[in-house]
Amino acid sequence: MNRYISIETFGNNLLEGMTIQPSFKTIYTELKNYRFNVLYKHDREIWLTCVLALQSVTLGNFGVGCIITDNNNTLLSYGNNRVFYPLFRSDYHAEMVALNHFESFVKPPVVSGYKLFTSLEPCPMCLARILTSGIPEVYFAADDIEGGMVHLKEVLPKAWAEMMANRHIAKANCSQKLIAISEMLVEMNRETLDDKLKKRGVG
Repeated sequence: MNRYISIETFGNNLLEGMTIQPSFKTIYTELKNYRFNVLYKHDREIWLTCVLALQSVTLGNFGVGCIITDNNNTLLSYGNNRVFYPLFRSDYHAEMVALNHFESFVKPPVVSGYKLFTSLEPCPMCLARILTSGIPEVYFAADDIEGGMVHLKEVLPKAWAEMMANRHIAKANCSQKLIAISEMLVEMNRETLDDKLKKRGVG
């Protein structure tokens, strides 16, 4: 990817390339017309995670998006949920996809200056991966009471809890509108896709 493209340009290019069904039109329009609020320092980053989440939903995946930036807010890596499309991959959560690219192609020897943003509170698998990656700052838009792990940090095994104590993992500083959009996106396919995952384990 072009490291010099702005978050706004990259997100708008993604929106322009999407095929939008009528049921997604409202959120598409809200993201397309969204105006960044200078009062929120993470508004641009979370907006892009929402655009990526919308792309996931249009392809039949869970509506979650993730990006990784450096201290200059340069976009270095991105990902969205790809569990069901283009082929089934149980590990292809948005954070995992973004980290795969980051570690394979960006490959920084030290990650102290990097930040990860995601539209949804990381699940147990993704939180463990994020902690292992060493990225010190992580911000998420929507809470995931059913599947998120950040709000359950007190029950982490000791080794993971010690790593988490040295990280800053918190709610993003973004508008309530973007949080609401994040919540809507993850619910769009959730019941149907959760049911598909449950049925995979039934012989």
